Amino acid sequence: MQKQLHRVITIFLLALFGLISSLTIQLFSPKMVIGVKPQTGELSCSATLSPEDLSVRGKANYEIGRFDEAINCWQKSVAAYRQHKNEAEAINNQINQAQAAFAMGLYPRACNILLPIYREKDCFLIIQDQDKRKHFSEKIENPEGLRKLLNSPTKIAGLRLLANVFRSLGELDWSYQILVLLASNNNSFPEQAGAILLDLGNIFRT
Repeated sequence: MQKQLHRVITIFLLALFGLISSLTIQLFSPKMVIGVKPQTGELSCSATLSPEDLSVRGKANYEIGRFDEAINCWQKSVAAYRQHKNEAEAINNQINQAQAAFAMGLYPRACNILLPIYREKDCFLIIQDQDKRKHFSEKIENPEGLRKLLNSPTKIAGLRLLANVFRSLGELDWSYQILVLLASNNNSFPEQAGAILLDLGNIFRT
C-alpha cells in the first residue's frame, strides 16, 4: 500500500514539474545579460576601447551567438572597469562572462568565473577536495553567511546563475540551498521571484 502511494505521489510530482517545465522559457536568454543595449556595427574588441564600449560589444556578440568573442569583450571590460575603480560594473560584466560560458555548456568555467564574486575560487577543488567541499557546504548551508551576499540585484542574478551552474554540474544540494535562500528573501527582488520558483521546480524535476 505504501509503495503504491509513493508511486502515485512520484507520478504526480513528475507530471506537475513537467508542466512547469513546459511553460518555462529559457531563463537565461540573451536578453538577460546585464548592461546597456548594444548598437549595430563593429563587434571586435580592442583593449583601447572604453569599458562601456567593451561591455556593449560583448552583449552584441552574445546576442548573435558569438559567445567566445562576447567573453573576450567582457574580460577586457572587467579589467577596464577595475582600473577605473568601478567594481559594480566589473561584477556585471563578470556575471555576463559566466552566462556566455554557461550558454556554451562550459559549466566548470562558468563556475570559476562566478565564485570569486562570492569570495571563493577553483570550482574543481571545491567539488573534488573533501576538506574544501565540506567547508563550502557549510557556507552554503549557513543562510546568514549567504544572506550577506544579497546586497545588489546583480549579485542576486549571479547567485541564480550559480545555482543553475551547480545543477548542471550535478551538485543539486548546493543549487537547492542557494535557490531556497533566494526564494525566502524574494521581497527584496520581487521581479525575480517567479523565475527563482521555476528554477526550484527544475531542481525537483532533475
